[in-house]
Amino acid sequence: RGECCKKYRLDVQPLVTQLTEFEVGKRCKIVFIQQSDTSRISRLSSIGIISGAVIRLIQKKPSVVLQIDETTIAVDPELARDIFVKRVADA
Repeated sequence: RGECCKKYRLDVQPLVTQLTEFEVGKRCKIVFIQQSDTSRISRLSSIGIISGAVIRLIQKKPSVVLQIDETTIAVDPELARDIFVKRVADA
């Protein structure tokens, strides 16, 4: 392909991804939480991890650490795989 094809090439990125696949340091909005266990969902909601919440991913290993407002929380990677997010603009 020529230069003009390279110029107009689009890289398609998924709109919604698992929290474990998101970029460290970036802000995102929780779109939905896959319901694997109702007790997990209620535990997450009690600490502010609910659909619509804006969070920042701080680290992925050994635990997934995220920030909600002024609170920093560590969650199991298994639990983080059930959280689906989309990118929001950094403030």
